[in-house]
Amino acid sequence: MKTVHDRGLEPSVQEGQALVAAAHSHSLPVVIHANRKRSQAFAVAAGVDAIVHGMWRDPDEDAALDDEARKILADVARLNIGYQPTTQVIASLRDMMREDYLARPELADAYTATFIDWCARKENKCSATHWSRTFGPDADERIRATTARAHEVTRVLLEANARLLFGSDTPSDAIYTNPPGLNGRIEMDHWIAAGVPPERLFRALTIDNARMFRLDDRIGTVEPGKVANLLLLGASPLETVKAYDAIETVFLHGQPLRRADLSARTAPR
Repeated sequence: MKTVHDRGLEPSVQEGQALVAAAHSHSLPVVIHANRKRSQAFAVAAGVDAIVHGMWRDPDEDAALDDEARKILADVARLNIGYQPTTQVIASLRDMMREDYLARPELADAYTATFIDWCARKENKCSATHWSRTFGPDADERIRATTARAHEVTRVLLEANARLLFGSDTPSDAIYTNPPGLNGRIEMDHWIAAGVPPERLFRALTIDNARMFRLDDRIGTVEPGKVANLLLLGASPLETVKAYDAIETVFLHGQPLRRADLSARTAPR
């Protein structure tokens, strides 16, 4: 069950608690879209199972975490509420203002050449020129500060041994800087930048998410009887995040697939 608390969509705590109780009566975990301080305070009070998104900030809110924010995060850890940081959601907005973004070679594996060419057209509302005008001259500094805040949120939760869960929120908006697949890999770098050890990241990518959604009897570990959705890597993900750049074979329901065959480079123009 997924719910939301955001501007214009602000149920009462009592309504939230009733929703959680109803979902739990049917053995359904409850996740909530809650990306501001007040929304995450609501999530804690409602008793949800997981919070989706980091603690972004309102326009007049300082980037530094205040005591209220730290108290909310402490409660998240204390109550064992899952937390998906999704820092790339914010960082990707800064990428929208980069004229050279679409030239990144790794994008050719996520997007077809036709789509990249279309996004590069200056007249499109998704163009870097349009987004730079929309965001204003201080946008780069504001987005950097909010990204740094997101890293701090992840560090605070890590130090409190909170239940960190992995998610990429792809796509987060009508933008091309949340490329499918690749966006998750970029999100991994944000976790590492926030101080999350590679082995903790690996756990969040696998068994922790499976347990959160009560699917750990089917996925999340390599065991007889479980679904064989696997990655064969050329390096250990317990040692470095760069291991995820060394995927050799993808197994989908036990069937091996060559990584190169899944690339958008193979699509016809």
